[in-house]
Amino acid sequence: MTQKPPVQKLHPDQHAIPDISDKQVELVGRTIVLWSKLEAALDDTIWLLLGIHDEDGKIITRRMGADAKIQMLRTLGERKISNQELLTSFNENLTLIGELKDGRNFIAHGVWGTLMPDNIPIALSLKPKSEIGEVVSESFPVERMEAIISGIRRTLDQLVNLPEALGIPRRVPE
Repeated sequence: MTQKPPVQKLHPDQHAIPDISDKQVELVGRTIVLWSKLEAALDDTIWLLLGIHDEDGKIITRRMGADAKIQMLRTLGERKISNQELLTSFNENLTLIGELKDGRNFIAHGVWGTLMPDNIPIALSLKPKSEIGEVVSESFPVERMEAIISGIRRTLDQLVNLPEALGIPRRVPE
């Protein structure tokens, strides 16, 4: 995954316009759609490791955010995955999901624009940790967006393939 750009103050000749390219709109949409699938896979994995049916699992996970799901999966992984190599890979995957979550949240909840004259897509946010009234922006060039999307796909694939790696059915039989 590409690194988050360093914090920089705007130069006097830089300004933001409230528009982004069609390509950037597509990348934002792809990120949000894939993240929804990843969140569903987090739910499925919790239900799988608990050995419960989907309907019962929904009661447990429906109001949980990604951080709580990741923490629960770490604990469940320690208890349910005996293969040390698989457990290490599983935990690394959860760490990456946590890192991806921050970028995804900025992408999904930011106010989008383009930094001119550099033509760099940016998302602006009133971050809780910033000074009151301070607006923070992050740049999301195509390369960074594609790296985030690729990371979401990789972590999603690993969660989807976990039942096979564990040698257990994907769904708990009713």
